[in-house]
Amino acid sequence: MKRILVLIFSVLTFGNTEAQNILGFNEVLIITDQVETVPSGKVWKVTGIFGLSDNICYPYFNANFGTVRYALGFGTGLLVNTVTIVNQITDRTGSSHFPNPDCTGSGSTNWNPTFPKIEPNPNVFPMWLPAGTTLRTLGPTTFSSVLEFDVTQ
Repeated sequence: MKRILVLIFSVLTFGNTEAQNILGFNEVLIITDQVETVPSGKVWKVTGIFGLSDNICYPYFNANFGTVRYALGFGTGLLVNTVTIVNQITDRTGSSHFPNPDCTGSGSTNWNPTFPKIEPNPNVFPMWLPAGTTLRTLGPTTFSSVLEFDVTQ
C-alpha cells in the first residue's frame, strides 16, 4: 500500500513539471558596427571582441569637475540595446571631454591629467543575449564573435 501511495504521489508531483528549454547550436556569426538583432527563437552567446577603433565614447571621473565626464578614446566596446559596454581603452583620441554619454554637448579642453586607461575586462565575456536584443560593435575596425543557438523545448 505504501508503494502505491508513493508511486501516485510521485506521478502527481513530478509528472506535471515542465522541462527546461534546450539549446541547439545553429551557427557562428561575426558582428560588426552594423546593428544586428537576435532573432525570435534564438539566443546569442557573445564570446569576444577583436580589433581597436578610435573615437569610442567612454565615461571617467573628472577631478576638475568633480563628476563623471565622457571622452573619446581608442579601444573596443559593444552597444547592447542602448547600453554602451566599453571593454578596453588604450589611449585618448582627443583633448576634449563632454557632459553627455554620446560625447556631445559643450566639449571642454580642460582635460583631467590623470587619463584613465581601461584594461580589457575578462568578465564581460561570455555574454548571453535573448531574442530581440540588438548588438553592434563601437567601431568599424572591430568585430565580435557570436555563437547562435536555437531554443527548443
